[in-house]
Amino acid sequence: MDPALISLLEREEYKRLSPSSIATLLEFQGAGLRNDTAWLCPINIFSYWTILSGTQYASARFTRWAFGRSSPAFRGLNDEQQKTCVMYILNIVATTAALAVQLVCSSSLTEDYTVAGVRSVFAAGSLVSGLYLFELVYRAMRLQMIIHHLATLFIICFIAIYVVDSLHPSIIATCYIWFFQATTEQTIFVALLAYRLKFSHRFTRIMLRFSALQTLVFKMASAIGLLVWYGIKQRHNTATAFDKAYAAVLILVLAMLMCTQFYGSWIVWILARRVERRQQTDARVLRSNTSSLGELFPPSVDEKKDGLDLERQMRSVEALPVV
Repeated sequence: MDPALISLLEREEYKRLSPSSIATLLEFQGAGLRNDTAWLCPINIFSYWTILSGTQYASARFTRWAFGRSSPAFRGLNDEQQKTCVMYILNIVATTAALAVQLVCSSSLTEDYTVAGVRSVFAAGSLVSGLYLFELVYRAMRLQMIIHHLATLFIICFIAIYVVDSLHPSIIATCYIWFFQATTEQTIFVALLAYRLKFSHRFTRIMLRFSALQTLVFKMASAIGLLVWYGIKQRHNTATAFDKAYAAVLILVLAMLMCTQFYGSWIVWILARRVERRQQTDARVLRSNTSSLGELFPPSVDEKKDGLDLERQMRSVEALPVV
């Protein structure tokens, strides 16, 4: 048997794995993985990004055409705002697909590794990284979003190479936990789309506030899970320079992502307050217009009498004891 393979199987982290899990991880060892995977082979990675970018561009064009025909509010937006709305739709679709693929490999958390599960982890990473790269090119973005996307792309590439270099089984579960940073943002895209397309004030305000809290809570849970998992499974991995670098990268990138998330949730909460003020302004204008109509067309004697009778009935109902 290969001495390197014997040394690998003698690791403490491999002794607690089932034979099927070990066989799965060994399948991804060596030249087979390095030559056949898109994230390491230049020819494959060029082909992959070309196909994926072309698909996303076609989807963006179709989405923009469909919105242009069906939404007057969309037609009233400028070019960059229309691109932003298109990316909201693509983000909803792509992150939902990545989340579905990610859930296939939930057994990784119990260190039960399967070929389909491990490949699902990398497929989810490919979907997210492809989406973020396309968005960086397709539309103008705020600095906060650029930092978020670049940090996510960096950690996806770093961990993909780290898995191949170290073959630490627990890194597969790290990928699984980390992807929740990117695959649980659907509500915030729905809320921002409602804000751009001028949905009802009440729906938009509720969605903005809910999404600001939901995404923050989910990402904090993911960050805490990553730190706990590192403390339990990975803090003793110090044999190579890659192991030591991973610890620093984990803390640095997590801090960057959480800072951008706190800022993003704060901005979305401010948008919710803006929608609420707009709703209150519209209500005051409506009341003012109603009172102006009342002055122009005063109620008749019968209408006044009916109004007084209704008011007396309401008072009698309010006076009833609460059961």
